[in-house]
Amino acid sequence: MRRTLYLMVMLLGLLRTTAAQTIPKELWGTWVVRREVPTATISCWSEHQAKTLLRTRVEYSAGFFRWNEVITENPKAELTTIAAEEFHDENSGGSANGSQVTFQQLGIKSDKVTQVVIQHPAANITGATIEIPGDNVLIKDKDTIIFSVCNVYFEAERIADVKSLTAQRCGVDQAQPAQRLFADPEGKHLWQEYRSVKDVPELQLGFGQFARFWAGQNGKALIKLEEPHEDSYAYTDYCFSKTGHLLSLRFEVRSVQGWGLREERNIVNGTLRPRTLEFFNTEDERPVTKPEEADDVRDAVRPPVYARKSQLPFAKLLSK
Repeated sequence: MRRTLYLMVMLLGLLRTTAAQTIPKELWGTWVVRREVPTATISCWSEHQAKTLLRTRVEYSAGFFRWNEVITENPKAELTTIAAEEFHDENSGGSANGSQVTFQQLGIKSDKVTQVVIQHPAANITGATIEIPGDNVLIKDKDTIIFSVCNVYFEAERIADVKSLTAQRCGVDQAQPAQRLFADPEGKHLWQEYRSVKDVPELQLGFGQFARFWAGQNGKALIKLEEPHEDSYAYTDYCFSKTGHLLSLRFEVRSVQGWGLREERNIVNGTLRPRTLEFFNTEDERPVTKPEEADDVRDAVRPPVYARKSQLPFAKLLSK
């Protein structure tokens, strides 16, 4: 009888949890942490530390998991269907005065939800645990997820996924990991190639650069250049033809003031001409009117234009 009960428990566990797989499509996209969810948990974080997570982004795809600039490439995930009582028992203390969290506190009305746990190397973000924000989530609904950090619970909302027309022209899906990575961390023209994102040193603000390379369709190549500045972060996509000529360029800057700029340009008759230009709110990606300080920021971080792939500052490394 005891053996039969044991086998039943094991079978239920196998039915409840799937084997490690890629991140499920339900999570693919970009999410913004909107609020801290009030619970009766005991946390290893202060209120000030918890607030630093608000308005940060979590991004999921088949090829990577990202929180801010912390990236896990080719992650594996486990899916579990977890019931309300089971969730409470696994995440609460044993006494009434201990740490307590329930579906009701989290605003989950159903009696069970899907839980996704993403595997990754140990991280040191919280100073007290090895977790990465967003590595263990409850899917509340198709546009809302819940996760905890240091036993503080947060709610994140899905935001619009704005595609790069330049990447599309190159035939590249940027949700997939780049084939090659390059960086000049201190801006001293000492470019090197790196095996993974975690190997890239921290970039010096205003000087350091980081580049990703994807092989595109029909011999095309896409380069994404990232440049951190004191008050903004700039991203530039370059699509080069098989012969190495620039076909199109996408420039995006995200300011600490909460607004951003996107601009797409195409080569027309040998001239780089604007195709699209918009200003947006960095929290929800929605269009906004042009901010007063936009021209100053745009001029300060205006992207370099490389008419040929051979003009890239790390071009010699590409041939290796």
